[in-house]
Amino acid sequence: MGNSSSTSPERESDRNDTPVLENVYDAHRRNVWRFHPTCHGNNITISSDRQTARRAESFCNAIVFSDRPFRIQEKIRLKFTQTTDGWSGVIRFGFTTQDPNGIQASSLPRYACPDLTNLPGYWAKALPERYAERNNILCYYVRRDGSVCYSVNNEDKGLFFAGVDTSSPLWGLVDVYGNSTEIKIIDGDQEEDPNDAGAMALDPSDIALGRLGLLDATNPLENLNLDSEGNTDEVDDNYPNLHRLPDILSDVWGIPRDSLQEMQFSTTSGANVIFRENRTVAKRRGNEFCKGVTFTSRPIEVDETIFVQVMELTPRYLGGLAFGVTSCDPLLLNAYIDLPDDSESLMDRPEYWVIYKDLSIPEEGDQLTFTINSEGELRHHLNGVDKGVLIHVDVSQRLWLVFDVYGSTQAIRILGTLSGGEGNPWSPGLSSGQSSEISRSDPYFPPLPIPTTTEPEDTTDSSSASVPTAHNLPPVGTRTGGKSDCTICYDRPTDSAIYPCGHMCLCHKCGLLLKRQRGGMCPICRGAIRDIIKIFKA
Repeated sequence: MGNSSSTSPERESDRNDTPVLENVYDAHRRNVWRFHPTCHGNNITISSDRQTARRAESFCNAIVFSDRPFRIQEKIRLKFTQTTDGWSGVIRFGFTTQDPNGIQASSLPRYACPDLTNLPGYWAKALPERYAERNNILCYYVRRDGSVCYSVNNEDKGLFFAGVDTSSPLWGLVDVYGNSTEIKIIDGDQEEDPNDAGAMALDPSDIALGRLGLLDATNPLENLNLDSEGNTDEVDDNYPNLHRLPDILSDVWGIPRDSLQEMQFSTTSGANVIFRENRTVAKRRGNEFCKGVTFTSRPIEVDETIFVQVMELTPRYLGGLAFGVTSCDPLLLNAYIDLPDDSESLMDRPEYWVIYKDLSIPEEGDQLTFTINSEGELRHHLNGVDKGVLIHVDVSQRLWLVFDVYGSTQAIRILGTLSGGEGNPWSPGLSSGQSSEISRSDPYFPPLPIPTTTEPEDTTDSSSASVPTAHNLPPVGTRTGGKSDCTICYDRPTDSAIYPCGHMCLCHKCGLLLKRQRGGMCPICRGAIRDIIKIFKA
């Protein structure tokens, strides 16, 4: 596809005709960046607002740069506004430590990969071709350890490449290559038109499976100037019930205000968390959907109940509040390196972690309680209604509570805690036999299946079997039905294993249905389901 140049771009720091760019510091504060007006490939046309870069012809000579460097974990968002079937290959993107103001545009090579990436100070890689579709939105950022992560349409794709030198300022680098002909910058505080053709073309099944996040109007709090930890204690007027704590406790829980002990969030939190009200309110930045992990500031005691209120929701994203416990002191964690986009990844760490992601999607104003009793049962109430035991945890260790302010849940508040004793109606007294299952009389949950040790009569067509959910699974550690029967339908033989736990307890049809359910869990160990693997016996 032609010879490529491997010579280093010429420096032009002594030139006097470089246009004066907007104040970089102001751009940082406003989370705004634009394409560099002059340093780009000769097939690139930059729009007057410098927000769109279009390749006019051919398939290469289309390298563009940002007009300012980016902070660690600052996200770069690009929308594929035009693509073509006339060329193969896709966009390349990454970072450079070379200031575009000092690069002569005429010296830029035809390709970012490998021409620039073979030179010191340049890092880039090609996007997988299946993601380079019109109206898709690409987001990427660099971590402090030099790893670059990316997402497409708000679906996290994980690590893209590593090895970036973060000790120097980093400018964005994009090669508008191959089938990508035009890209547009999506600002962190920019509103996307809900009637946009790309949004209207979404498959409803994609939305149902949580594969896409919908961009919408921004939250007015996003203009706040945050410190390096993303924390602020300014009063937030968007929460009118913030100072009605005595009424809330009395109306919903019947508890006097002076019965509660104060509990704060830990200073360690995900990169997108903002704190309010002396660290009792944790809010995720409005234009983000992840990196909202928070912790209690101290370990929770046995039979101590914590009261949490959902302060704010957003319709832009799917998923909701997650909850868990850990033996890891959050003050020992590096928020930028150790806290992932999704709290479920924390369970891969060496410390003790239990994460529960199957909480019902909360409503704004909902109040939740969590209590760990001496038998390790973590019990949950929602607006005064007993939802039963969610998980069993190891109470021989000090346990901090973990909250992931994720997806549709935008902000939560810790109302306080109530120690075990006569004044606490949730402890100590419910035994394992009374509370180990979700209440069967609760209208929000279907009843648990009745175990049987005999072959059920084939009185119904298998296609009419109910779809399995995370709430109609048998008790943890039990097997029901015949020895080789599926534990969901009790009809078809077991022929599939659950990954990663490895339990072989489902037929393939029920396994796939369970996997597609939000919060689907293994019927044996309640572990998360990442895949269903069909087993073929010889």
